[in-house]
Amino acid sequence: MATQHPDNATMPDWAEGRIIEGEKEIEEAYLAYSKYGCTEVMWDAEGKDVDMQVLRKFFSIYGDFFKKNRIGHDIFLTYRIPNPMAESVEKKNFSEMLETIPKFNDVYRAFYGKDVPFMEVILPLTRSADDLLRVHNYYKTVVADKEKVDIGGITVAKWLGTIDPKSIEVIPLFEDMGSLLSAGQIISKYIDSVRPRYMRVFVARSDPALNYSMISAVLLAKLAISSFKDVEEKYSIPIYPIIGAGSLPFRGHLSPDNIYHFMEEYPGLDTVTIQSAYRYDYPDPSQSIGELNSMIPYSLKKSMDADAADELVKIIRRVSDSYQRRVESMAGLINQISLYVPRRRARKLHIGLFGYSRRMGRVKLPRAITFVAALYSIGLPPEILGLDAVLQLKEASFNILKEHYVNYKKDLEMACKYLNPALLDDLQEAQLYNGIVRRYSLRNMMDLVKRDMDALDALGIRVGPTTNEERRHLNLTKNLLISIVDGQSEMAGREISAMGMLRRSLG
Repeated sequence: MATQHPDNATMPDWAEGRIIEGEKEIEEAYLAYSKYGCTEVMWDAEGKDVDMQVLRKFFSIYGDFFKKNRIGHDIFLTYRIPNPMAESVEKKNFSEMLETIPKFNDVYRAFYGKDVPFMEVILPLTRSADDLLRVHNYYKTVVADKEKVDIGGITVAKWLGTIDPKSIEVIPLFEDMGSLLSAGQIISKYIDSVRPRYMRVFVARSDPALNYSMISAVLLAKLAISSFKDVEEKYSIPIYPIIGAGSLPFRGHLSPDNIYHFMEEYPGLDTVTIQSAYRYDYPDPSQSIGELNSMIPYSLKKSMDADAADELVKIIRRVSDSYQRRVESMAGLINQISLYVPRRRARKLHIGLFGYSRRMGRVKLPRAITFVAALYSIGLPPEILGLDAVLQLKEASFNILKEHYVNYKKDLEMACKYLNPALLDDLQEAQLYNGIVRRYSLRNMMDLVKRDMDALDALGIRVGPTTNEERRHLNLTKNLLISIVDGQSEMAGREISAMGMLRRSLG
């Protein structure tokens, strides 16, 4: 599934600028199918404007391709809709998107001579079965059933034509700890009410990592996917898991050079997201996408032992607590650096009047991609934050962690190629100490991060650059700190962009 996540450092040639938006997103979606070999595109209206004439434009501009590759049969287009419980002023965009589905079907029928076989929508921030039922019922009763309404001697159906499809499939996107730990229960309640023929379920990797740490996010994903197998067996309907993973380890480590380790880490997936960095920061991503398409159908879900699951929840809570203390202690610096991170996609702001922010305790944070870019760019990969808690685990607990997070060491070592081992010493230098440590109250953060760096050594994790590209990245992290002190925002933006290109992902 190609997505519009703006994690790419390199802009594709066809973008004609620094931001992908408008008509270029139509071309981008077409290229995801035709050039890169993705079989699905997420059409994303969460936190951004999106062209709802997408299908008409597909058919009018690229008609020959879509005649040969039928949407809903060979390839797929899936809406990600806003969640009215999370949006503020713009929550009615939810209803606007659902109202476009019958028009989608009319265009589809005119082009293919038949109705769309099904329509699926992704609901972000799903926290309960009621969230899903409201979407399902809203479409059925408010959108589809209004064709029966008499508007003065004539029904809506006779006036505007029938409204099809009569119902839609809702894909829950689980993004926080509570929903991931109860994902199986949530979809069970939905299945009891709706009795769908199948369910697709979406497990987030970025936001759980942002909120709880990389290790916690991996374990939460494993617990959720295991619960889907149990639901599948209970109801005898297929459950198709999706995972939303970026290229860097913190956000999932799905990159062209890590597909085999990724599939080893997450067995039982039906769909994986191919985000912008995967497509635009690597020289030939289409080959690995083809390999993923070949491997995924043979990936089988695994159930998790109840005792192991209980122990993993304890580990998650312990590591998460340690991680959150680190992030809260440096939130001011992270938010400042986030202002310099280049924007790759036209998005609405996620703070203030027109959106929502990511909140941790008493602090607000940028979105996950910007958060990751900010920390990598000062030589502090967020993968290591809270790692001291792992070192404190009892041997039995640590063995369970290693059993269920099989690539934890590979992920940490990949991230630590971009760690500046001398960061804490650099920050003691007078100019940086006065301009950064004192300004952003980082004394406590430095003490906590020192413990995480010591944990890396104790766990046998190799750190620091080994190639010339990684050494150039290290030098740029030091330059960025100076740019921050001097208030050189344009220089800081260029340095962050250059580092993103070197590690093949902005964040």
